[in-house]
Amino acid sequence: MATTLSGCSTPGLFCGALQIGLGKRMPTTDGHLEVPGITDRVLIRRDAFGIPHIDARNEPDAWYAWGFCQGQDRAFQIETRVRVVRGRLAELIGPEGLPVDRLSRRMGLARHAQAQYEVLNDHGRSTIEAFCRGVIEGSRIGATRRAHEFRLLNVRPTPLEPSDVLGSLALVSFLLASNWDSEIGRLKVLQADGPDALKALDPTYPEWLSIISRPGEPAARRSRT
Repeated sequence: MATTLSGCSTPGLFCGALQIGLGKRMPTTDGHLEVPGITDRVLIRRDAFGIPHIDARNEPDAWYAWGFCQGQDRAFQIETRVRVVRGRLAELIGPEGLPVDRLSRRMGLARHAQAQYEVLNDHGRSTIEAFCRGVIEGSRIGATRRAHEFRLLNVRPTPLEPSDVLGSLALVSFLLASNWDSEIGRLKVLQADGPDALKALDPTYPEWLSIISRPGEPAARRSRT
């Protein structure tokens, strides 16, 4: 038997102190929760990768449950997305967020999202509203603690509104166009050297990785065999 000793690390001690002070923040995945906003019983199962599988008896409850899982797993990510859409990121992170806020407001992400929500049909509205209710409750009661980022920054989660969801879609659409230069580069490689060269440079999704479970198959299969 042997013991190895090493010098202590200040960053390591700091991280250790944070872990002790903040504790683990894990979603509640076992047991029964009484939640507002649904009309029937919903079963949420997590597979080996933590991916939720939802059994619901109606569509609004299914969307609520999906939002609930998002609130459990991604509360602070949703918070930052909401603040970007509303042009209020600087309130969270300080002056560094001002350029993002200015761009968001000039683009009118929140303004156009609200206008879009107002012309949605009843089904579209009820779907988004159910999802938002789920996110709010998932963040509030779906985990043992608030997300660590909220505690470190001493802020409370911003209630998600339906227009925030539509604004997030607009933001994602805008960001998807930001890789135009790499897409042109891929096209140049394809035209000059052919598809094999492009696959070697930028491999596609490998055959051996898991895909979404087909009906009747166990969740989280590790291969297609």
